[in-house]
Amino acid sequence: MEKVDLNSAAVEIIETLPAVGPKLAQEIVRYREERGPFQKVEDLLDVKGIGPKKLSRLAPYLIFGSNDEQ
Repeated sequence: MEKVDLNSAAVEIIETLPAVGPKLAQEIVRYREERGPFQKVEDLLDVKGIGPKKLSRLAPYLIFGSNDEQ
């Protein structure tokens, strides 16, 4: 699976991540639109529906645009 840039990905792309359905994908986009781009993976803990366990499952599939060092 290709990595997903959470700072630019559409809801439909975010839904392809493990353990992310339509509702959570929309919540991630809403959070990004209200608070600005994600700076680091831990920022996702502030999104309703994401806890430490889900975050550890998602982390290998995420990048954060120009904030990512890859």
